Amino acid sequence: MALKDRIQELIDAGHTRSDLARYAGVTAAAVSHWVSGDTRVLKSEVAALLQQKTGYSAVWISTGKLPKKIIQSTLSATLGPDDQVSGYWPFTASPHDFQSAMTHEDIARLDAYIHVALTAKQAKPG
Repeated sequence: MALKDRIQELIDAGHTRSDLARYAGVTAAAVSHWVSGDTRVLKSEVAALLQQKTGYSAVWISTGKLPKKIIQSTLSATLGPDDQVSGYWPFTASPHDFQSAMTHEDIARLDAYIHVALTAKQAKPG
């Protein structure tokens, strides 16, 4: 299944081209290129933003690799839109106090990026 077919599936699921453009922070013209097949590869950041808004896996959107849909992480699913993260901070490159400023949207975006990175790493041979 090509990227254009996966994008069409998002549209068939009720997300308009305008929605997709807004979700991904791109122009309507960019989405038209996705749908027409002119664009064959999406940046992982764009796929992660689409995942966050549609529930379809960024990896599936980008590559077609299953599963199609994501299951929200327990942390992301239990937080409200105004909640902030507290507790364990596993990211040594970022200071611990950075965590206190993270919103639910920040956490969901980080969760999507991590999912894409780990899935890509698992897909590489050797």
